[in-house]
Amino acid sequence: MKPLEFILGVSIASSFLAGCEQKPKTVIIEERTPTGAPRAATKTFETARLGKEIDRYEKESTAPQAAAVQKAFAELDTEIAELNERAAKTDGADRAEAEQKAVNLRTYRSAEEARFLKAKGAAALGTVGADGRSAGEKIEDSARRTGAKLKDTGEKIGDALRDATK
Repeated sequence: MKPLEFILGVSIASSFLAGCEQKPKTVIIEERTPTGAPRAATKTFETARLGKEIDRYEKESTAPQAAAVQKAFAELDTEIAELNERAAKTDGADRAEAEQKAVNLRTYRSAEEARFLKAKGAAALGTVGADGRSAGEKIEDSARRTGAKLKDTGEKIGDALRDATK
C-alpha cells in the first residue's frame, strides 16, 4: 500500500468517526404570547373574547373594532358581577371559589384595559404624519441622509484645508 493511499484512508475514516461522536444540540423554545397579551388566571369565554378583540384592534384600529372591544369589556364586567352575586349568596368553598375567580377576572380586566389604552394611544400617534414606510425603511433612509451630510461636511472641510494651505 502506498503512503498516500494510507494517509487518505486514515483521514477519511477519522473524519467519519469524528462525525459520529457529535452530540445533538438541545433547543429550548420558550412559549410566549404573540402580542405580549396578559394571561387570564381564570379562563372564560369572556376573557378569550376580550383578548381576541384587543388583538384585532391592535392590527386594525378602527371605530367598529374599538366598539367590539368595549362590548367585550362589558361582557367581562357582567361575568364579574355574576361572580360577586354568587359569592354574596353562598358560603364556604363555593363562596371562596367565586371570590377568587372574580379577583382573577378583575386583574385580567385591568391588564387588558391597559393594553387597550396603549393600543389606542399608538393608533392615535400612528395616524399623525404616517407615511406608510416600515421602521426598517425609515432607519435606512435616515442613515443615507446622515451619510450624505457627513460626506458633504467632509468635502467642505477638505476644501477649507486646501484653501488654507494655498
